[in-house]
Amino acid sequence: MLVGHEAEQEFIKPVVMDSVELLQVRVLREWQHIDLVIEIETSEAQWVVVIENKVNPQQHSDQLTRYRKVAKQAYPQYER
Repeated sequence: MLVGHEAEQEFIKPVVMDSVELLQVRVLREWQHIDLVIEIETSEAQWVVVIENKVNPQQHSDQLTRYRKVAKQAYPQYER
């Protein structure tokens, strides 16, 4: 399991959104057991953002690894 800085390096890439045109944004709730999935299509790229809402409970059963796998399979053409 990746935590803190290691997780940031693995999962989060900086994105510049100031100068791109947003073409479409779609938010899915409770999709594939993931709390929020945000699909973003711009004039230059497509992104998918996966959010698991955790307030105090512990992560279990390699959740983040499973969610990453689901996102990669469902959105192979998107930036993550």
